[in-house]
Amino acid sequence: MLKRKKTFAWALLMLFVLSLALSGAASAELLGKVQQSANQEALTQEVDTIGTNIVGFIRGIFGVLAVIFVIWAGFAAWGSSGDPQRIAQAKRIAAGFIVCLICVFAAEKIVGGVLGILGYQIQ
Repeated sequence: MLKRKKTFAWALLMLFVLSLALSGAASAELLGKVQQSANQEALTQEVDTIGTNIVGFIRGIFGVLAVIFVIWAGFAAWGSSGDPQRIAQAKRIAAGFIVCLICVFAAEKIVGGVLGILGYQIQ
């Protein structure tokens, strides 16, 4: 059981690192476009496009995770056989589903906030 939790934690960590790497690549692409473009409107449009792409990526990842969590929680609750510890585990897994849904619906605000801190605004 502990080994499965560690494996799952590592998988989530790797997914997080992958998303950071992809967002780093997107910001490197943005930096290249900033250096090539002197037009402020084109820059704003590029930031908006990249922000929208990042939001779509985050929503996709957390949407898939939400589906996995709800299926996993269903199987955990179904196979619990009335054991209180296994029911509690299924509830914790369902809480992961709720967290993923919150991330799906808040992705635009999160990315907008980060870009706002950097001085950009997505439309």
